[in-house]
Amino acid sequence: MMKKYLFLGMFCVSFLSTLIAQNKEITVDNVQDLLDAIGPDRTINLKSGTYDLSSVSEQISTSDYYSYNNQHDGNEVIIHDIKNLTIKGIGSRPAEIITRPQYGNVLVFQGCTNISLENIEAGHGPEKGYCTGGVIKIAGGGDFSFKDCIFYGSGTEGITADYVVGITAENTTIRNCTYGIMSLTNCQDVQFNGCDFMDNEEFEMISLRECENVIFQDCHFKRNQSKGDFMGLFFNIYAPKNPIKLKKCLFQHNNAKHFAERKDDFKFDKTDFSNNTFRAGKFPN
Repeated sequence: MMKKYLFLGMFCVSFLSTLIAQNKEITVDNVQDLLDAIGPDRTINLKSGTYDLSSVSEQISTSDYYSYNNQHDGNEVIIHDIKNLTIKGIGSRPAEIITRPQYGNVLVFQGCTNISLENIEAGHGPEKGYCTGGVIKIAGGGDFSFKDCIFYGSGTEGITADYVVGITAENTTIRNCTYGIMSLTNCQDVQFNGCDFMDNEEFEMISLRECENVIFQDCHFKRNQSKGDFMGLFFNIYAPKNPIKLKKCLFQHNNAKHFAERKDDFKFDKTDFSNNTFRAGKFPN
């Protein structure tokens, strides 16, 4: 009988320890504490302010969960091999995460699962300038969620994702990026709800390569410009697994050579186009 109670007691302690770990919540107000808090099974609350990832004096990580990658003019932060992490701004305005190196991405996630960013503004700063690095880059893993976020340029694009299953964005803005809005490769189950994409420029705005189940719903695309005439596509779609769904979206004051190569790559549902310039027609044929 004693062994039975001992076993039950050990089980309860183990269960409670796991439960506590899964609900760990940490509040920080500076970039070093943010980096130190990165790990699995936790929520990191960011107080209002700016968190400059490139301002850390000793950029040598001893963490199991993030590392630095040199990108010519400085380091980018790579968060890797983490499950169940939320980074959330808790002020009335989004907490801002920036980096100064223009060749690096602001945040890179590798092999991560169940990652959430909430009430976060991220970009290259404080000077906007010319830039060759993006804002959010995801390599592998899945179940990424962005809610009430702003990803801005001079980052080349707001989101770059390769081989990711599950990306959801809600009430999130991608603006002023220098090469486009996003590039997704071999991704599936992607949904943008109530998002704004505005004032982005240069190449194709949205590149989707071999993606499956991509939905834009209640999204606004405003004042974006695909400038070149070699491709000049607003949507560059390659080998889609099924049509991209555009539901209750608005395209307004955008400029591109074509909206896309093929109308059959889309399923339109109550989507409106207003005052756009498609220089050689909406579709080539």
